[in-house]
Amino acid sequence: MHDKPGEAHGIDSQGCGTSAASLQEELITVPLSTCHRVADFVCIKSARVTGFFAKEARMLVPNYCRVFIAPNPSDIDQIWGYYTLSAALLMKTQLTGSDEKRASKNFLGYPAPMVRIGFMGRDDKAVSGFGASLIVDAARRVHRNGDIAAWGLVLEPEGGPENSKLWDWYQKQGLKPCRNTPGSMYGPLSAFLPELQNA
Repeated sequence: MHDKPGEAHGIDSQGCGTSAASLQEELITVPLSTCHRVADFVCIKSARVTGFFAKEARMLVPNYCRVFIAPNPSDIDQIWGYYTLSAALLMKTQLTGSDEKRASKNFLGYPAPMVRIGFMGRDDKAVSGFGASLIVDAARRVHRNGDIAAWGLVLEPEGGPENSKLWDWYQKQGLKPCRNTPGSMYGPLSAFLPELQNA
């Protein structure tokens, strides 16, 4: 427990859940709108990611997920990348070592409230390295949502551990495999946001 008032559990001295530090970095995404040229989005590495707008989006948005678009700064209707967010939970038995101990000690063993990245992709025309920015942006968006608490992000990389290149890439971004749930990965928000690492 923190000794200074306002530091415990990310609550500032005015009782708000978002610190000033977390507001310094701007989000790179905006909610999906009709102006975005979804038909032009192409991710050659994944037909599933490319086809989201034509297939799953019609069934899943808005009741099962929300979609956030990273537009080309020079053409705001062109999609450079996107991700979807929805609610999720992880049981403490799905967390790894120290995270499970922390959940048991600090959070009474309750399931960890998470936000799921269901779909995420970068257009082939986007700048290299853009995918990592999408994960950080998703974490920052979740952290800033003052209405619903979430401890971290969870996702299922396409192809699971057998797709070793993608699986390893996600681990480099700060995600780790869930215990007892093959194919799923998670990370606390503090793994992605510098402003939370000393909180």
